[in-house]
Formats: sequence, C-alpha cells, structure tokens
Amino acid sequence: MTYTLGMDTEQEFFTDTYVSAEHVNLTQIREAAGLTPYELGRAWGYRGGPEIASTVRQMERRKDFLVSRLAAFIHAAGGTAELVVKVNGQELRFEVVK
Repeated sequence: MTYTLGMDTEQEFFTDTYVSAEHVNLTQIREAAGLTPYELGRAWGYRGGPEIASTVRQMERRKDFLVSRLAAFIHAAGGTAELVVKVNGQELRFEVVK
C-alpha cells in the first residue's frame, strides 16, 4: 500500500524533524546522481559562483539536518524517496519526494 504525501505536504509535516547523518549519506546521493556539488547547488536553486559548491559540501558534512532539507536535496539530485513504516506485520510506504 502506497500513500503519497508529496513535496508540499512533506515540507509542512516534517518542518522541525531532524535526521541523523549516520543514517543518510548526502555525498553518496549526490555522487549517485552524477553531480558535482556545484551542479547540485544550481539544481537546488542556489545562484552565484563557486560558493555554491561550498554550501553543498557544508550540508553534506552536517551531523544532522531537517527532513525538509533532505527532501529538497534529494529532489535537486533528481531522486525520489519514500518513508517505509512497518506496523503489525504490515508495510506502509509514504512517498515523501516525488
């Protein structure tokens, strides 16, 4: 069973929720997309010069980050993401980045 939350709902729902970088490797996501830090920054909507790459690298090095920021990062990389919840032997999937 799949439920769609979508970017707008997800961003509102997860506004104050943090994810530990121990569980998600942003550099790995960016590299899987075949993007440089600069290219990902541009896709994310950052404008400017070389400092864009620095901004992306800083985010990749953080110990934790907001789920909404993670969703934006994944979206900029051209990826999708879903939240999988297992309850009473049931597996529920929620699309959080489409």
